[in-house]
Amino acid sequence: MTNKNSNISKLISSILFLALFLPTFTNAATIQGSIYDMFLEDLDKALITINTVPEQTIVSKQGKYILEAPIGEYTLIATYETQNFLYTTEEIIKIEQEGTYNIDLILTIENQEE
Repeated sequence: MTNKNSNISKLISSILFLALFLPTFTNAATIQGSIYDMFLEDLDKALITINTVPEQTIVSKQGKYILEAPIGEYTLIATYETQNFLYTTEEIIKIEQEGTYNIDLILTIENQEE
């Protein structure tokens, strides 16, 4: 019986871990879009961060991204760094209801002090 109790304890621990550390949002919306540079070229491997709780950061794939967020107001920040330049943009978004929000982001070169 000790082995059975150990397995049940592990199962409960796993469920609690998933419940605490995986972002699951009720009334969530999907935020998706494309990431472009100022010449409207897709930016692969740009970082996109949204200040949900917990904060989410993803990497764009082939210039596309997709996130989920509950109803609320958020800041969406995208950055892309090359050897010579840092491209960035920031967008305030308001999620008012469930659904899909298409938000394309155009990154511009940020002034870097040397």
